[in-house]
Amino acid sequence: TRWTYLDHLFDDQGIDATLYDKKVFFQDPITNYDGIEGYLFNIQFLRRVFEPTFVLHNVRRTGPYELTTRWTMGMKLGWFPLKQFWMPSFMFTGTSIMGINPETGKFNSHVDTWDSIQNQAFLSIEAVQDLVKQMFEIYWTPELETPEYAVMKRYATYEVREYSPFVVAEAEVAGATQSAGVFQALANYIFGANASSTKMAMTTPVFTTEGAGGSTMQFVVPGPAAPEAPAPRDPAVRVREEPGGFYAVVKFSGVATSTSAAKAAEDLRAQLLADNLVPEPGYTLARYNDPSTPSFFRRNEVLIHVPTFKLLDDAEP
Repeated sequence: TRWTYLDHLFDDQGIDATLYDKKVFFQDPITNYDGIEGYLFNIQFLRRVFEPTFVLHNVRRTGPYELTTRWTMGMKLGWFPLKQFWMPSFMFTGTSIMGINPETGKFNSHVDTWDSIQNQAFLSIEAVQDLVKQMFEIYWTPELETPEYAVMKRYATYEVREYSPFVVAEAEVAGATQSAGVFQALANYIFGANASSTKMAMTTPVFTTEGAGGSTMQFVVPGPAAPEAPAPRDPAVRVREEPGGFYAVVKFSGVATSTSAAKAAEDLRAQLLADNLVPEPGYTLARYNDPSTPSFFRRNEVLIHVPTFKLLDDAEP
């Protein structure tokens, strides 16, 4: 069909320019072009400079001469002089409204919207602020294995991810004073204190899920070991699979304390309710960095399960 090539916007196959009018109009909240030359230039510019990852989730016919797509696009600079300390990255989710010329059957317009802003007008203050805010979010993420997830929808202050299943080693934390001991027990398991004396690679993040009687700390078991993860020697440690699913996630830097995590979770839950999403009780804190990382570079996240999340709601075209 006509739209099957759309998920090749930024790969070697690319788009079929013959499907577009020579005077095709393109606009998103920070860019606009008139004509096929500008349209193709924009695609190549993004591909060469930002190394985009583009996922096409859905295409719908929303009018006699209109298609609407839903997508996720992540971008990072291919080269940056300060990459050792700071590598700007961007995440956008939204829709593309593709108009079709009824006389030629070719696309004559392409208008993008972002989920993270309300004012979709070209160069709106809100759009520029969203771009600048992402550019100056400085988090250090260790180059370690981490659970796989896809960003499904990025809102103004949080994003919804779909996590694939992953395996964890976990133990209960009865109180704040036991946290260091539990951390060490889990680290011992990863580094060989298991039935087969298997030494595994370190992973990130360390998850801590709050419960009524305390909390549970989890280390992610790396992929090569996960299918047949060895049994722990320590009876306090257990291994199980996390089923994955949809989670609303908010990021913050600094030293992640129980107080700061609880406040982030409270704010996130309030925003989820305001956005008509249904959060489950409780939350999980994810800490990505070791204690030697400067606090302002630390990547911390709070996750809340939103099992009923739908990428396409009934009201969306």
